Amino acid sequence: MNTFWQKNIKVFERFFVLLLLTYVFLTMTLGRTFSLFHIGNLYITEVIFFLSIIIIFINIKEIGEIPRFFVVLFLIYFIFGIVCMLSGLLQGNFFVLRDVVLWGYPVLFPLIFIIFSKKHNLVKLLWIIVASNILGLLLSRFMLYRALELPTCLQFLTKFKSFNYILYYGISMAFLTSFFFFVTLRLQKFFILLLCALNLYMLFAWGVRAALPAIFFLSIFFLFRMPIKKVMKFSLYLLPLFIIVAFLSLYISDFNIVRKSVMAKLSSIKLFTSVYFEQKSVVNKASNSSDRTNTPGKKEIMDNILSSKIPQEYKEGYNNIEWRIGIWKALLGYGLESPIIGKGFGFYPILSPIPLKLGPESGIKPAHNHLITIFYKMGFFGLVLFIFLSVYTFLYGFFYLQVCKTKYIKAFLMGCLGSFIFWHSLALFFDVIDSPPTSIFLWVIMGLIFGCVQADIIENKI
Repeated sequence: MNTFWQKNIKVFERFFVLLLLTYVFLTMTLGRTFSLFHIGNLYITEVIFFLSIIIIFINIKEIGEIPRFFVVLFLIYFIFGIVCMLSGLLQGNFFVLRDVVLWGYPVLFPLIFIIFSKKHNLVKLLWIIVASNILGLLLSRFMLYRALELPTCLQFLTKFKSFNYILYYGISMAFLTSFFFFVTLRLQKFFILLLCALNLYMLFAWGVRAALPAIFFLSIFFLFRMPIKKVMKFSLYLLPLFIIVAFLSLYISDFNIVRKSVMAKLSSIKLFTSVYFEQKSVVNKASNSSDRTNTPGKKEIMDNILSSKIPQEYKEGYNNIEWRIGIWKALLGYGLESPIIGKGFGFYPILSPIPLKLGPESGIKPAHNHLITIFYKMGFFGLVLFIFLSVYTFLYGFFYLQVCKTKYIKAFLMGCLGSFIFWHSLALFFDVIDSPPTSIFLWVIMGLIFGCVQADIIENKI
């Protein structure tokens, strides 16, 4: 009987690994479109979440390989989230279920650690990342054309969000760049460079401003981690390929669309800067003048600038920056009403409308900043724990790179660390932590970092 159950457990684990890899592939290929797939009120990510609990329970002993201090703090964070969730439910607030990304998704961390502490599973995952990236690049090019008439069978593709793909491009680039420094065949290097050029072009083509700091910090990581000569060599190879890809894409089909999206976002930054400095100049003049009665306010200054012949799409980008700063200030003020433990899950400030429903199109306006989101929901207590877990994870993986013996695992670990940086950088300006198809990757990457370390220990019997 014992042997019978062991065999069945192994079969279930293999099935779950296949299911998880399929889930990652479809998520990185289709993004929000796939995450909205559901049976009744149960979404696909929640199915993975519940099955994860079974796998963790079966392999609970393996968690003992994670540093105990980290496990203790992780459990405190996780239990605090569960308590906040239960508190909301007891008050009859079922909108706490919308915040499953904060109180439920951390379960993915031990799950990923258990599964990917084996090298063969890391190999499978890399193939999934590369394959989903290729298909995702093709699909996202179609999505770039908003006016594209899709047949009824493909209408589900219109539910995607651009920042989903921005994150997936960044994760893919982190892994591709990392493995470029370790592969030896020229054909492999060329393939990696070509994919990197395509990802980089699409990052710029979408005109997403938040991608710029994310790319910058990812580049700094590789500059800091790898010898400067190797990084420069990679850049010198990548630049001409990127120019060729961009030129051909713009020349053949993309020029008007890309010009419109990129110029709109760049012009919005210029508009915002103009308003800021003009307002500052007017305020300074007013402070030196005895008559302040006619000093124009910010709205008047903005109206004066916008009264010029500026295309409407450029003004929309400015309004987006204004809205973002406004919601950050409002949510910080809202969180400071209960600064220690936060306002809890399922509660929203006045500036966000009352949720219409639990699922998509609820009307909720996320903070577009993961640190502010955690602060106003979980207070300084939850925020400090979250920051500590993130910093500890990064440093744990970063310092282990120095002693990692297995070349493949070392390259994979470096890709994980680059992805971790990209995720956090993007999450500072987008609702990455509030959206299931992007939020999951925080805990997935954290689990992979610890999993890589354990896989290397197992491989080398340290």
